[in-house]
Amino acid sequence: MGAFGGDVFTGWLLEHEDFHSAIVFWASAALVATLLSALLWRSRRVTAS
Repeated sequence: MGAFGGDVFTGWLLEHEDFHSAIVFWASAALVATLLSALLWRSRRVTAS
């Protein structure tokens, strides 16, 4: 998502919703990043046979 996009979206959430929504967004982004990292950590290089 990128730091800039996250900051812009977080600011929008704080203006239009409440602080709780921003915290939920941060936690969700961290969870998705963790799951993606875990999947990529175990991936193996594909070689042509």
